[in-house]
Amino acid sequence: MSAVDTRSRPAAGPPAGRRAPRHVHPLRVESLRGIAPWTGLAVASATGLALLLTSSSWQGSWWETQMALRHAAAVFGAPLAGAAGCWQGAREHRRRTVELRAGAARGALPQLALAALPGALWAAVGYLVAAAGCLWATLPYAGAGAPQLGPALTDAVFLVAVSVLGHVGGALVPHRLAPPLFAVLVLFGSSVPSGARHLTPTGGSLLRVDSVAVWWQPWAVTVWWGALVLTVVLARGARRRYLALVPLVAVVVAAVPLVRTGDRVWQPDPLSRQAVCATATVPRICTNRLYAQVLPEVAQALAPLDGRLRGVAGVPRLWDVQGGGRPDDAVLPRLESGNTVLRGRLSDPEGYLTTVTYELTGDPASCRAGRAGRLATAGSTVALWLLPNPARARETERQRGWSASAPEEVAALDAREAAVARLDAMAPADRRTWLAGYFAARAACAPGRVPPL
Repeated sequence: MSAVDTRSRPAAGPPAGRRAPRHVHPLRVESLRGIAPWTGLAVASATGLALLLTSSSWQGSWWETQMALRHAAAVFGAPLAGAAGCWQGAREHRRRTVELRAGAARGALPQLALAALPGALWAAVGYLVAAAGCLWATLPYAGAGAPQLGPALTDAVFLVAVSVLGHVGGALVPHRLAPPLFAVLVLFGSSVPSGARHLTPTGGSLLRVDSVAVWWQPWAVTVWWGALVLTVVLARGARRRYLALVPLVAVVVAAVPLVRTGDRVWQPDPLSRQAVCATATVPRICTNRLYAQVLPEVAQALAPLDGRLRGVAGVPRLWDVQGGGRPDDAVLPRLESGNTVLRGRLSDPEGYLTTVTYELTGDPASCRAGRAGRLATAGSTVALWLLPNPARARETERQRGWSASAPEEVAALDAREAAVARLDAMAPADRRTWLAGYFAARAACAPGRVPPL
């Protein structure tokens, strides 16, 4: 027999001209395949579409834009992220590979992180893309101030946390109805009552117009959600589950100041206390700095008042600033993006002018007892006279429609129109004297000092 050659042979390698396959990290595979990238696309599309359909209500104010973003994240982004995480968490049960995973070399905690993090991070990226688009769309119309990065990052952390919690829930309850039920739970859980609502990013902020959070609020909310997720993950996948007590302490520490501070965690924006005035107009118009870009538009809408009140002494100032007003100031109707202001312009200049005329002749803050008798009649007459003819005719027709069934109100309206006609017939100097006397009586809340008309 021939001897067998027992010399070692070189191991078989890849064919000539081909490289050995490169090792791909499992996190990259999970991030680029499966449901994870679709989660980011769904969150970006849902929040972006919801904001696009309501753009006229927020595209003019940084505060309104960020509140709209938070609302969209809570109503659309979080339920989608949670449902996707819940579906991903039940994947091994659907594939019937739970026992196989349990015997793998990689521990339960790394497996959980590799499966849950890609979808959660994609959800945050999708939201941040939608947020960047909305802030860019607001830039041409917003006035003073700037967008805050803290709220956007807090919302992103909130979506990551909801997605990971949904993943753990799906692994514990691998039922096909679990994802939609978890989405409903997230939707209603973002509007919890009492002080606990401040643990969510939107808690209490929707109730505070032109407000900013205290400096520590974004950090406290971020720590609360991050520590809560870490507590659940460690309790689920760590070998030493008592380690979950460490982030649980952080959950309590972050929750206490948020709950105890309550609504005081939101403070008025300092810019809302700074006045910007149009000094060349009569009456003088002052709004807060947040809406300084709308002031020329307001002055143009109120130009008919300037033409009628020029040279009249004692005309009250129109004031829309938090604090710093005088007792005889008239209230300038509030400028609100999405209501009186749409994309930096007044939505209804004539209606705004009509409202201002009644504010200008209404009760001053110093008139605690309210107007009565002669002062009330004179104020209604001046308000109607201040309107230019087309607006005056429409306002008269509207008032007659209201008072058609009340003879006494019809008689009062006839008397008011007759007084307006007498005021129109006055010589300009006499009219200015009469108006100065009326505004002096209004400031003093003295009906007996109203000049006869």
